[in-house]
Amino acid sequence: MLSNDVSILFGYGNGSFANQITYSTGSDGRAVVVGDSNKDTRLDIVAINYMSNEISVLLGYGNDSFANKITYYIGFSSSSIAVGDLNNTILEYSTDSSSFSITVADFNNDTRLDIVVANSASGNISIFLGYGNGSFANQTTYSTERDSYPYFVAVVDFNNDTTLDIVVVNQGSNSLGTFLGYGDGTFLSMTLISMGYGSVPFSVLIGDFNHDRNM
Repeated sequence: MLSNDVSILFGYGNGSFANQITYSTGSDGRAVVVGDSNKDTRLDIVAINYMSNEISVLLGYGNDSFANKITYYIGFSSSSIAVGDLNNTILEYSTDSSSFSITVADFNNDTRLDIVVANSASGNISIFLGYGNGSFANQTTYSTERDSYPYFVAVVDFNNDTTLDIVVVNQGSNSLGTFLGYGDGTFLSMTLISMGYGSVPFSVLIGDFNHDRNM
């Protein structure tokens, strides 16, 4: 049975943790992020609830406790969430079919946050360039190829040109796809990296693992 809550384990700073404290969120939680959503310098919790089609916001008091959830309806069967300063406004924008992952970053170097979304059923990613006032331009889509089923998306500068690039995890094609950015909010077509038959990748973590200053 699903517990429909989030668990918080406060750390002692020595690798051990206090017993969990739970807060009710919503039906079938799929993802959770932490950030200061109301600019009071205190960390808050935002959870996405797959079955109830909503997000739950738990505002932090800054003293190891949180307020009861505030819920917002966001649409059908979402399973990923990201936090950024988007003018403290919730607006709804249409993407393509079955959006599974979302990330915020500044893709066109205007100091305003933009959005990238992985659309699994339609085999593409959507870019929404931000105006800095909580609203966004209409989506621009880039194909991840037919039957690729993109599931997860992340952002980093892969080629050390100081502009952000995108990597997408394609479950259907057992691959990673990279989109190199021009720095103006547009991207090259996808370059495919095979992960091997039957690998069915779900996620990707980016880092400089061999200390050569390349991601």
